Amino acid sequence: MRGKGLCSLWMLLSGFVVAAALAQAAIAPNPGSPTVVTNSTTSSYVTVQTPVTQQVNQYSTTLKAILNGSQTVFQQTYAVAFSDPAVQAAVSTADAILTGDNASPSAPARTSTSTVLQSSQVSNGPIVQSTTPTGATPTVTDVVTFGPATIMVGDNQSDTFTVLSGQEDVNVNTDTEYYAYQNVTTTNTYLTTQSYTISGTAAAVSATPAPASWLLMLTGLAVAGLLTWLRRMKESS
Repeated sequence: MRGKGLCSLWMLLSGFVVAAALAQAAIAPNPGSPTVVTNSTTSSYVTVQTPVTQQVNQYSTTLKAILNGSQTVFQQTYAVAFSDPAVQAAVSTADAILTGDNASPSAPARTSTSTVLQSSQVSNGPIVQSTTPTGATPTVTDVVTFGPATIMVGDNQSDTFTVLSGQEDVNVNTDTEYYAYQNVTTTNTYLTTQSYTISGTAAAVSATPAPASWLLMLTGLAVAGLLTWLRRMKESS
């Protein structure tokens, strides 16, 4: 009983599959005459390419901090533009180093810059078919087929037609030309290399005593001289 049920289910599913296949591909009727004329249509496409250019910018930014005109206290290179937060954070770091060396940092000065084309690549985008005819005269061709054979007929050759044994079929096909569109993109990659320098000069320490220091020194000498004089007076008495 169970086997009969499975067999019935299989037959039912097979019927659905066959019905679906017939629904997708229609079968054109055959009148049965020795010579048959059928018709079909096809579409051809003329590709219209549109040039598109896009630019990719890459950067190499070097930041340097110099103390007293010759001593490099900071130097780093970044693969971003000068305005990038990473470089701006480095500027703050360089300023802090110069300040720690008792120097007043200057504003970053650009010392060199150059922009060079690194590469240029061309890529074709997808082809988009349109429903706009080009206006060209449709091309009509006749194809003769002797049976037995199966050919495609109808709009866009979507139907099947069976040519019987001994039968001749003349299929008249009309081809209409349409536009298809495609973008051709050229990608240019440029590298901009820049260098920036922050300068700082440490304040020099003066070897000349300040006026207050002179006063203390003279007072000390006077006290030392007075003590020496008093000691000698004591020894002489």
